[in-house]
Amino acid sequence: PIGSHNCGHIEDTGVTCFGLYDAAIRLTGGRSEREGRVEIMYQGIWGTICGNGWDDVDATVVCKELGYANGTTALQPQFGPGTGPVWLNQVSCSGNEGKLSHCIHNGASNVENCSHAQDVGVLCDAIQVRLVNGPTNYEGRVEVYYDGQWGTVCDDFWDLADAQVVCSELGLGKAVAAIHSAAYGEGSGQIWLDDLRCVGTERTIGNCSHGGWGSNDCSHFEDASVKCAPVEPVKNGTLRLVESNSSTEGRLELHFSGEWGT
Repeated sequence: PIGSHNCGHIEDTGVTCFGLYDAAIRLTGGRSEREGRVEIMYQGIWGTICGNGWDDVDATVVCKELGYANGTTALQPQFGPGTGPVWLNQVSCSGNEGKLSHCIHNGASNVENCSHAQDVGVLCDAIQVRLVNGPTNYEGRVEVYYDGQWGTVCDDFWDLADAQVVCSELGLGKAVAAIHSAAYGEGSGQIWLDDLRCVGTERTIGNCSHGGWGSNDCSHFEDASVKCAPVEPVKNGTLRLVESNSSTEGRLELHFSGEWGT
């Protein structure tokens, strides 16, 4: 019965749980970081997702979790078959989930009818960024195009690391200033991002930590702005890394005679 034992606390037991609820995801096999076969990490192993019941709502949850906009489904053979386990089957997202692993699914053990010929992939829409109302094309109010409309960014926690991601994403020079309080005028419509916390090396503003798309406690008098250094002409021999979510990895390209090449 409960409470009856001949044990001491030196014999207390413990467990290590490997849950799917906050499992990491990635895209592989695509031509860019915005497309590929969907893979999910479970029990320390990357595996794929079966296409039974998969649709564009599920694809959009994947894309938004990875910092992009809406997504569309790409079934086999576009990105090739995966290897290892098939972790999920019959995924059914409502579209409001912040992570794919929060969607309804059959669990990691109900995939008997699946094979890697049914692995799902996605194509994600890029999040567009622009600067508005500035006297030059390298400064202004930051606006983001998401879910079919332009909106602004709240200046809570807005700093140079956030501004640097915007400047880099627009192909401009180093961030000179992260500007608060709607210095270039108030925007209208949605305030898409709040509590933005970029490291500064992210490829897009959508890859930064934030409070959720459209979730904010802000008004437009708090719209964030940036001032970037003017872009300098690219010199022959300049190198860059592309097709990655980080500035420290990617495909290496060389600039020569006005063109980028590998």
